[in-house]
Formats: sequence, structure tokens, C-alpha cells
Amino acid sequence: MKVPINIHTGNGASTTNPSAWATFREVQAFLDEWQGHEHSHIDKQIGELTGKVAGPGFVFSKDDPYTGIDLDNCIDEHGHLVKWARLITENLNSYTEISHSEKGVHIIIKGKKPEGSGCKKGDVECYDQARFFAMTGKIYREVDRDL
Repeated sequence: MKVPINIHTGNGASTTNPSAWATFREVQAFLDEWQGHEHSHIDKQIGELTGKVAGPGFVFSKDDPYTGIDLDNCIDEHGHLVKWARLITENLNSYTEISHSEKGVHIIIKGKKPEGSGCKKGDVECYDQARFFAMTGKIYREVDRDL
């Protein structure tokens, strides 16, 4: 499980408290400072990292126009999306990247999920607020894959 951290305190960051978040540039500076360390959760009181930092992430909030879709167990042994996931990604004008597990993808779209709709069904999750996605930057492009 990837947990957001507040780079200013080293403690866990809330997905509903914007004062615990940072800009991409601030996160990049933090990551540059701790580059090469095997651990990534920093306890600023003792000046040490106490957990593994996965990298930057994105918090979905009610004040932004984005929705995150998390597809689990959808990349086969050849690195291709399975049919159900390919149908989803082909129908969205989106940013799609391989997740940290390398067995799924994160999709970010501009839009909100319908009010009252559930967030999880099987291997598909959809969130537009109070959720954190740990990002990899590994953009998924089916056309780049050997078919």
C-alpha cells in the first residue's frame, strides 16, 4: 500500500487536508534530497527516513476536475492490457500509466464520476476526491508494445 506523506513533517498526509500536500516542484526537491536512500518515510524529528518512498503522487480533491481510475490485474505476462482493460482505456481521452505493481494501470481523466456511484467493482476502482495515487511516470502506450 502506498501512503501519502507530508514532506514538510515526514508524517502521513491526509487526502482531505490540502495543507498536508505539496507542489510537484516541492516533491521533486524532497526526492532529490533523499535520492539513493533505501527508505523514504522521513521522521523530521530524528532526521531519518523510516519507510520506503515510492515517488510523487496525486491527491484527487473535490476542487479539481480530475477522476482517477485504477485497473488492477490487467497487464498480462507479455506486458499487454487484457481485453476488458483495453476497452476501457481505448474509450477514454486520458493519461494512462503503469502502476507500481506493474500488473495494473492508473488512468487520469478530466471529469467527475456520477454522484452516488460506487468506487470499486472487482478490479476497477474510480475516485474523484479524497484518494491518493502513487505515480510512476511509466506511460502506458499499447502501440509501443510488441503485439
